[in-house]
Amino acid sequence: MKVLVVIDMQNSFGVYEGQEITENILDRIEDQIALEEPIIFLEFQNHGRTLNCLREAVEDYDLAYFLTKGIDNGSQHIMDMFKSHNDYNIKDNVESFEFCGVNLEACVWRTVKGMAEKNPDIPMKIIHECCDSSNGKRYATNLVTNPKRHMDNVVVVGISHEYSEDYDDGYLD
Repeated sequence: MKVLVVIDMQNSFGVYEGQEITENILDRIEDQIALEEPIIFLEFQNHGRTLNCLREAVEDYDLAYFLTKGIDNGSQHIMDMFKSHNDYNIKDNVESFEFCGVNLEACVWRTVKGMAEKNPDIPMKIIHECCDSSNGKRYATNLVTNPKRHMDNVVVVGISHEYSEDYDDGYLD
């Protein structure tokens, strides 16, 4: 299974319905539902709920999970969710994790890094069109290719899920 993780898509983090990032994430959610794959929403406590349009997209979907976190790194919350669902063994059942949301340089990156460290044999994919940062620049590749942050099982992909050398220039357009 491929697990989609949507991080901090809450108004207080400067994201709104109708923005390109929100529309791209809605597209990924539709794809995930069509494939009958799980979707995990991480919400930073005391910052409101995930955007209504994203919540409405999964309101009748049994494989959507909403988790609340109080720190940037939500990886332990994800691991705990899998432990609580006996039918979801990460090592045996998860082909990859795909991450999207805000803020890339904080919560998204720290959650990706935490999951990569806990699951070194599972690919962690940052979907660049579905991420944004607090400074308005999408720079997932810069995070991943920085030698101080390099992790063998983390890659930046486009919305089509394919790696592209176009993402090797540091900042993403």
